[in-house]
Amino acid sequence: MDVKGVLIEYEDILPLEGNLADIGHQAGYTKSDIKLIEKAAKENEIEIIPLIQTFGHLEWILKLEKFKSYRDHPNLPVVISPCLNDTYILLQDLLQQTLDMHPNSNKIHIGCDEVMLKNVHSEFSSEAKTTTTTSDEIFASQQLFEILKAFKHSCFNELHTYDSLEFEDEYDNMMDEDSSNESDDVEENQDPDIRNYFTLEEMKSIVKWVDQHPNYIIADLLSSSPPNGTIESKAITNARRLYTSCINESAIEAEGVNVILSFINTELGGWPVLQGSTWNESTFDFAHLMLKLSQYNNFIIYTIKTVVDEKNSSIRSIQISPNIGVQNLIYYAKGIEVIKAKWQFFNDLALALTNDTSKIDDDTIALIEFETEIAEYYVKEHKISFNNTIRTTVGNLSRTVNISSDFNTYLRRLYLFGNVSLINTDIVTVFAPKVVRDISLIIDRQSPRIIQNYMIWRFMVNRVWNMPKRFRDIAQQFNYVLQGTSTERPRSVICASHVSHAMDLAVSKIYINQYFDQDARKEALEMINNIRNIFINMINQSMWMDLKSKIAMINKARAINEKIGYPDYLKNDNVMKLEKDYAEFNFNLSFMPNVLSLIQLHSKRGLRALREPVDRKEWIDITPTQINAIHKLTLNEIIFPAAILQTPLFDKDAPKYLNYGSIGVIMGHEIAHGFDDHGREYDIYGHKVSGWTNETIKAFHERKKCIIEQYDNYTWTQVNRQVKGERTLNENIADNAALKQAFFAYQQWAKTHKNVDKKLPGLAKYSVEQMFFISFGHTCQLDYGSVTSSSISVYIITNEFNFNIFKQYISLKCSPSLFISERK
Repeated sequence: MDVKGVLIEYEDILPLEGNLADIGHQAGYTKSDIKLIEKAAKENEIEIIPLIQTFGHLEWILKLEKFKSYRDHPNLPVVISPCLNDTYILLQDLLQQTLDMHPNSNKIHIGCDEVMLKNVHSEFSSEAKTTTTTSDEIFASQQLFEILKAFKHSCFNELHTYDSLEFEDEYDNMMDEDSSNESDDVEENQDPDIRNYFTLEEMKSIVKWVDQHPNYIIADLLSSSPPNGTIESKAITNARRLYTSCINESAIEAEGVNVILSFINTELGGWPVLQGSTWNESTFDFAHLMLKLSQYNNFIIYTIKTVVDEKNSSIRSIQISPNIGVQNLIYYAKGIEVIKAKWQFFNDLALALTNDTSKIDDDTIALIEFETEIAEYYVKEHKISFNNTIRTTVGNLSRTVNISSDFNTYLRRLYLFGNVSLINTDIVTVFAPKVVRDISLIIDRQSPRIIQNYMIWRFMVNRVWNMPKRFRDIAQQFNYVLQGTSTERPRSVICASHVSHAMDLAVSKIYINQYFDQDARKEALEMINNIRNIFINMINQSMWMDLKSKIAMINKARAINEKIGYPDYLKNDNVMKLEKDYAEFNFNLSFMPNVLSLIQLHSKRGLRALREPVDRKEWIDITPTQINAIHKLTLNEIIFPAAILQTPLFDKDAPKYLNYGSIGVIMGHEIAHGFDDHGREYDIYGHKVSGWTNETIKAFHERKKCIIEQYDNYTWTQVNRQVKGERTLNENIADNAALKQAFFAYQQWAKTHKNVDKKLPGLAKYSVEQMFFISFGHTCQLDYGSVTSSSISVYIITNEFNFNIFKQYISLKCSPSLFISERK
């Protein structure tokens, strides 16, 4: 008998943790048992398929007093209520923990059978219902699939469920594919359109996308041995070693916190909250502390960056901006629960790291007062000072910004760490100079203990994720309140993400060699050129620009350099550049020392870049394994990484109406950014020199008022807040231009490729134009999951982007000529 897999329904014998820990049976499996089962299955080439019940057959959970309130009927501990948000938090937690314990499983069975919804939960109804409620089934189905879509970081690639979404097992009453009477399988009281709500094809597409998420692919690549006979570069070998040190949790537990605490005590002057009254205030040295943290890439008060100079893109310059307190605005905007959770995080972490608790409460109160002062200052100054910049030189910095000469000394010492001796003529751009100056005055008023505690605390907020699990669990409790994330991602995914950011191009080389279709580059380039040509036509047809401005815009659009997939040298067999870039990256099997070494190397690399020539082939601020795209104004370039040129956003073999409706709109968006209210200030070479005449600029300012006013008129009813039209102006301009470009580019392509695009099975009733907009709508929804009221409030207050649901709706409202009437 040839057995390839085994379906296991664990129920309460699975060793669950956290909020679900009480569910486990005393005679159930331990995690060691699960590992043994996994090992035996792997040795016998058998795949384990975990079966997880989601709405029915949940008596093993609902029988407990703790989960009684989750029942759909208070006296029936079988069906969980689909009307509670907590239901979906519980199901997501159950799914995540099950997947974490089955890293080798590529399939998961979702059980949704034999559910009779009574819908009498006390919060929603006072009268019992005795019939199945189809609308509830649809709602529950939607919410379950939202959970599955949220598993972008998940590892399964096949979903076993029933394509009509009736609550039945996959193997019960399966519909005969040859049956001509499909309605036999639909109950009389069932919505006749329920079969079209989510098709099996749509679910397969979603799950395929989940499976192809780069972090899981990277985890697999880094944990696998290279192909036989392959001699890998030293850079890739070190990337694998860093991943191994990260994934080895037993070694991390054994190492404990000795390395990080020793570093804090010997290099940073200690953490007062851990030392109680024994911390010696006389040893406080603010300049040394700020310098040392900066050398480890932790810019607590000010951010110092080496950037391509905005006035002359052939050189680099220094950029300074305030950093302290920005995150606090988000915390304060989210409300008192987040603030309380943050300081509970601080308190719990301190308690876990020291036996001297004498000063923890006092230090916590002092830090709360300090951060409150900073937050109040930011709120007052936000609209006044943050858009101001000063361009000066190192020699004139103290005088121009009216800041202490100590800051100039700090800046010079910092760059010396990267073997760069600053000269007086080096260019410096200071963002929000008044804020930089005022923050220095606020800090001067604080006691040494407060500042030392604060700066080490900010450092440790990042480092806690590199520490043993008991400390990560403390941080995770805060994350739960902040983001609603109840459990850590699988360790393999965390480590893959960590290594991918740390050694981006080394990881990218093995990623693109195995997972990127080279023909996709050619297809993407053709699309960009088609969309760019439409944009140029739009410029030519505009009536509000004069000829000189049009010529400047067209020349700039034609000169946009497109970078697609990856840097060319990564595909070559010659690895000399890769080896040179990562020559100093040498890791051992001890994770925390590797982390400290890594952040120090990244700091040096950034500082050293000041004296390096600008290479226009270099990829800056984005890597091939990121699902993103950017427009670099100072280089007049757009970048589309390999990871975004994947399904569901792009597939070279898909009908073009799908590609143009998804990745095509993103391409148009990035092109348009070169000509929005910020991009228009940069010329063909990326220099901050506008090619527009004063008359055209004046006309542009008049026309942009319409877009600002239109977006100002939209309100998030959930939080009763208006969209910020001024703040989101550039994104809104890009969104509106993008949809027009992509749609007209597709129409132009279709004229010369008649009858090439085929209809999709089950969607033949839609025209190709309608399919374009369906694809566009799907793309707008990809990042729009369930959001809390506090998240919406913070987003509107702090972000320059609109939620994707607004991108979709308002872009269409602004483009009435693009509406395709519904076919009857």
